[in-house]
Amino acid sequence: MDGVINDEGQLDHNRSHVYVPNDYLFDICAQNKKFLPGISINPNRPDAVEQLQEAIKNGAVVLKWLPSLQHFDPSDPKHNAFYRVLADNKLTLVAHTGCDTPSLT
Repeated sequence: MDGVINDEGQLDHNRSHVYVPNDYLFDICAQNKKFLPGISINPNRPDAVEQLQEAIKNGAVVLKWLPSLQHFDPSDPKHNAFYRVLADNKLTLVAHTGCDTPSLT
């Protein structure tokens, strides 16, 4: 589960409620083949598209977001390249919504 990315493009640990690195996830999945890698990449990361391509190459089966907790707007056109990679690779996006976070904007 990715966290909040600040204006400098860095992980903001203080504003991230939960953070589980994808590398850790892939390690756990490699140890037990019963687990499938469901990744999380905040599209506000400067290298989000590259991280997504790498995760797909490594076997990711789904991408999960909680935009209200990760503090990003999924409708922002700057994420279109990210969505294109998801679509081109037919990777399912699971997005949770409904939580009001006034600090999103």
